[in-house]
Amino acid sequence: MKSREIPFFTPRPRDDELFGREYELRRLLSYIHDGVWVAVLGPRMVGKTSLAKSAIKRYAHSTNSMGIYINVASCGSFGEFSRKVVGSITNAMRTLKSRRKVRSLGVSVYLSDPGSLIKAGFQFNLEFEGGRSAVGNFVSAMNALPPNTVVVFDEIQEVRNRKDLLLKSLWEIYNERSDLRIVFTGSYSGVLKALFTAGEREAMFGRPPEQLILTPWSTKTAEEYLLNGFERCGIDYGYSEIADAILTLGTLPGWLTLYGYKRCKGEPHERAKHLVITEAILKAKRELLNYVSTRTEPHKTISLLKALSEGSKRWNELKIISGLSEPALSEILQQLVGELGVVKKNELNRANVTYEFINEIYREAAKYLSVAEIKKE
Repeated sequence: MKSREIPFFTPRPRDDELFGREYELRRLLSYIHDGVWVAVLGPRMVGKTSLAKSAIKRYAHSTNSMGIYINVASCGSFGEFSRKVVGSITNAMRTLKSRRKVRSLGVSVYLSDPGSLIKAGFQFNLEFEGGRSAVGNFVSAMNALPPNTVVVFDEIQEVRNRKDLLLKSLWEIYNERSDLRIVFTGSYSGVLKALFTAGEREAMFGRPPEQLILTPWSTKTAEEYLLNGFERCGIDYGYSEIADAILTLGTLPGWLTLYGYKRCKGEPHERAKHLVITEAILKAKRELLNYVSTRTEPHKTISLLKALSEGSKRWNELKIISGLSEPALSEILQQLVGELGVVKKNELNRANVTYEFINEIYREAAKYLSVAEIKKE
């Protein structure tokens, strides 16, 4: 049976055709082939999931290894994370042996030759002992994977409870299975932040993953993307509509994809734009709250973000408004610009440096931030 062609604009992450990410794909594949762990960082809807899935698919097919993608966004605690990973790996290996397609929510498996592992004599043995800890089950499942497997943990920053246990588990795997590759995706908060800031007495100290930071497209790339997609689906459009969509939604691939999908399904420009904006602001607000929850002074961090929601601000203005110390302000701005990618730094010269959100969506989201909404660790 011939597989159905995936449309150019699809609201689901894809692993086949990437637009405007050739350089980032080469970098990620290089890290994976080198056998190092890597974190793909960036704001929501920048394309982290599609990049990761595309990379492990190509790696698995070119090396006859195994790639497993696991979405852990619904796992708020380490216990939930452990159960999701163990269940996903068990299901993947069992269905692989039976030559059936893996059917599990939030899980994808890539392997060029499903029978090669069995022919090579690989045996998947995973037995759980009564009373074994979540750490033990997770480590056992990972250790049971075939040689040179690459695993993607998508949206891992959502695992917020007992991050210490997750770091301990990763440390054991790092030392016991040097052949395993792990790709983390998410925003710079929660576990991902802990991986990069682990103290001297914490697991994973001195072993942070490599960073691959995804940034929004350039305006030119965003225009080419929408033009290409509209031509493929054959709808009538105006160049002013494309310019307006980019001005309003910004150049994050995910939001432009959702806008393009709705347009190709018959929605007029203004309605498609409105539907995307409503959803985008809610997700951007959650992303900002997740970051604020990692700071020791959440009230001051929110004051900083609310100040940025008013428009471009100088460093001294932000210091006065937020009440943050100079080191704290510098660190937060560096993370907002770099690891999170939600703020841009405008530097005309050394004496004229300003900061502002990358698009209207984050500006609107920041206006409604409240410390009362921050999830408790």
